[in-house]
Amino acid sequence: MEKSVLNNNMTKNTKNNIDDYSIIEDVKLFWPILENGIFPKVLSRDLSISLLCKIIDERRTFDGYFKMVNASNIIIANEVFEVMSKAVHQNIPVEAISDRILRFRVSKREQQTYVDMKNVIVEYRSILKKNKLFDRLLMIELYFQKLFGMNEYIEYRKNLDIVDSYVMGIDNINDNQKKFDMLSIKNTDMVDCKKTDTVSNENIDIQSQKNINIRYDTFFDMLRGLESLVSELIIEKKINAGNICVVVPKLTSFYYDTMIDVFEKNGIKIDFAGIVDDMGKTDIGRFAISVLAIKNNCIFLVDEQDKVLLTKIFNDGLSYFDIKENLENYFKAIVDEICSSEIENNSEFLKFMYKKYFEEDEIGIKTIEKISKLLKEYEEIDILGSMEFYLKFIKDNVSLFLSKKRISENIYMDSVLFIDIDNLVEYKVIRDHYVFFDASSIGYDIRVESILSTELAFFDDKTLSNIYDNNLVQVHNDYMEYFTKLKVDCFIDFINASCTNINIYVLESDLSISGFSQENIFRDILIDHI
Repeated sequence: MEKSVLNNNMTKNTKNNIDDYSIIEDVKLFWPILENGIFPKVLSRDLSISLLCKIIDERRTFDGYFKMVNASNIIIANEVFEVMSKAVHQNIPVEAISDRILRFRVSKREQQTYVDMKNVIVEYRSILKKNKLFDRLLMIELYFQKLFGMNEYIEYRKNLDIVDSYVMGIDNINDNQKKFDMLSIKNTDMVDCKKTDTVSNENIDIQSQKNINIRYDTFFDMLRGLESLVSELIIEKKINAGNICVVVPKLTSFYYDTMIDVFEKNGIKIDFAGIVDDMGKTDIGRFAISVLAIKNNCIFLVDEQDKVLLTKIFNDGLSYFDIKENLENYFKAIVDEICSSEIENNSEFLKFMYKKYFEEDEIGIKTIEKISKLLKEYEEIDILGSMEFYLKFIKDNVSLFLSKKRISENIYMDSVLFIDIDNLVEYKVIRDHYVFFDASSIGYDIRVESILSTELAFFDDKTLSNIYDNNLVQVHNDYMEYFTKLKVDCFIDFINASCTNINIYVLESDLSISGFSQENIFRDILIDHI
């Protein structure tokens, strides 16, 4: 990397490493000496974004906001929330962040877009203030502005750190013992990370190579190559599936749907670390939203597919032909049953319907719990108006994430693991064979800019004072290269420390899944390292 104004300041101005939950708990603990009155209600992230979405929808409809932004209301709402979040974590005034972003973006947008963003933020915060509410960002802001430097709090944190250090010391002893136990049963041959060959996708002798780079013409050629490679490792080379990790740029539902179809036919078991399900795309999610919509006189939210799904669930054993022929009659009976229920509370009604029509499983229970929690918050904090808007928001925009516990469990399953690059680095997953799939995808590179924002805007004022129009592009590129390289460095460090015989396969294609040519900097950095 060429010399850059960021070289000596690649970490942004984060005040400390305490997590958001702990910050809010600390503010709650010290509330009597920070503010007057009882501790206020704090909006969840979902309710905050739904409020932003409502504001943006109204302003785009009536005032022409974000005319030059080709994105949905929910995407813009998420962007605005993330901008505010990054600002408060760097102790940057939220009202000023729009101007900073406009100044330090490489791909420029018209100034009015950032005037609109600032106005949305001001309106959002004025609604919270009017209703005497806080979101977690206001809590974090209050923490840095009032609590962080308070003598009583500093003393409290010192005492807490002493206890944490003692507990951490015990944990480290236990962790070291576990590592020692693992080392005693592992092959301690170290990988030679400089033996990497780029080869054609024909006649590959896997056994003779440590690290292989395979290039394909198209994405789907590469997908077939992945199937062939993993099948050969497991079926022909007799390598245990639990020793294989497939790394992808971002683990989306596309990989979940596609890879199950590809590998199950060969009898190869696979697991995923970090799959995200959109609530409205799962059967249990659609069922829950549909019965709630009917119960709350929002029946128009139930579309044709939802009616078919409800009919199947309420009338087990019906043929598809019978359902299509008599759908409206079946649906009318479902509506009558739901409306005749004497359970008034939405959450209790939803739990009752789930237990009646579904066999309980982890995903189902987690979905019902998530929706019930959102409904309870909606009812307690009445700022969105009609139930119709919130149900539609949940259906279209709320996602169900795997818990960290479940991700950790999946990582240690005796099956081929699919994981995205960020979770690979975060969880330091150790396997003997790593397959980097679609290694030329831009999804592996650190993103400096999003639809509305740029990471450069969140550096401290001293650093930003050295960025001008004539070096802005260079700084942008330096940032992307530095943090992309850091991601690769983290991977190389933990596999080198594992004392395991590592094999790395880098699969790339000239064309993306959309058929466009693709290249990134991640692939070159990875190849240089291995």
